[in-house]
Amino acid sequence: SYTSTSGSIGVTRRAEYDARHRRRLALAVVDRVPYVLMNLGDCVVCVSYKASAKDKAVKKISFNGAAVTTFAWRAKMLGDKYDLLVGLANGEVHAIDLGTNLGDKNKKAASVERWKAKGEFIKSRVTAVVWRDRANVRNVYDRAGDDDLAAMTAREDDFSFDWIALHADGSLFTYDSRRDGAPEGAFPPLADPSALSVVQATNANSNPIERWHFGRSQLTAAAFAPDCDLLAIVNGDGMCRIVDVAGCRPTVVAGFKSYYAGFNAVNWSLCGRYVIAGGESDMIEIWGWYEREVIAWACGGHRSWICDIGVDDVQNAQGDSRALRFVSVGEDCRIAIWDVVIQGDDDVAHPEHDDLMHNFAAPAESTARQSTTTETKTRFSGPDAMVCQAAHRDEVPRVVPLMTHKLHDNPVSAVAFTKEGILTAALCDVKLWLRPESSARYVRNEYEYSD
Repeated sequence: SYTSTSGSIGVTRRAEYDARHRRRLALAVVDRVPYVLMNLGDCVVCVSYKASAKDKAVKKISFNGAAVTTFAWRAKMLGDKYDLLVGLANGEVHAIDLGTNLGDKNKKAASVERWKAKGEFIKSRVTAVVWRDRANVRNVYDRAGDDDLAAMTAREDDFSFDWIALHADGSLFTYDSRRDGAPEGAFPPLADPSALSVVQATNANSNPIERWHFGRSQLTAAAFAPDCDLLAIVNGDGMCRIVDVAGCRPTVVAGFKSYYAGFNAVNWSLCGRYVIAGGESDMIEIWGWYEREVIAWACGGHRSWICDIGVDDVQNAQGDSRALRFVSVGEDCRIAIWDVVIQGDDDVAHPEHDDLMHNFAAPAESTARQSTTTETKTRFSGPDAMVCQAAHRDEVPRVVPLMTHKLHDNPVSAVAFTKEGILTAALCDVKLWLRPESSARYVRNEYEYSD
């Protein structure tokens, strides 16, 4: 949006930062050629990863005047038709073959599947689109040293959906990219917009397949665990829910409440043991899957809202499961790098999913392990019985960033790790920051955590 100020000399126009239409980025590889994707107005812009500042964009994919609010890319595998998801401000979602569009001279998106927002279908702004990527499952098998191709293929085929779209009205829709679009009016109106609910499409062949509603607060971000069985979802009310999506019905199995205000970003550690979330509290909360509580606060890296969190898959893959390296960016124009080794009790029991099942419509009492250092934390009632209330200030250790610095002149809204370094996106520019040439320059920040 723009504001105008009139004076005796003239009129000054100033562009204001709008978090709803923030700049996003992704690194895509098509035919072994790397590209950087970003949104610009009603377009997705594709530029060469190796390009200089003077080079023009390789491709601009237009969406007929509707602002691009989010997108996500995945590496195509055998049988995949689309690799790029695009969400728009008018509620539309598009699945695109990026390779076909790079070779097409037309500006309008080609090879696209479109789901249009009409009636009681999808009518609110798309806040995030996320792939449930089969490649992640293969990476988990590879890291475990399991070469059972039949088991891996069967695990991939179990996916009832392979991507999701989050909306500002608190709804999440599941899709299968192998299906065609659904007829209009595939879902009934919400009976209670403030309640959690799961509704299947009225048409058995519909796409989207299901609508999961999480209340009136807008959903801001989501991330799948490395094995794609768990989904972390955060919203503007500061709730982070861990949803088991491996069964026939989505189930809230754990979660936590922010210390203050809403969440804007969430991610998983490479080992799948920790959820990293941040937002309007200006700090990052690290939640442990085994501990079922927030085990650390990352403080001092930002002076304003946190917009995005990226996890370093390259460096974390070389260490142990308790080593975390991640980066955060925020509206204070700063970037913070965190390097944390969590030291704890290796005898902690590892709760299984089956012991903690709670359907949206069938709440039960919590059986999660409680902290022995404090009183039992109050949990929410109903479907959110497994979600912990926010921790007190004296209950959680705090860690400081390895590095924090102002690198942009505008709010930094997106960040992503690459093999060479870190990509950051602000309102007016995208930058690549190279990794140190020597590994000796990396320092780990350790703190004690035990039960």
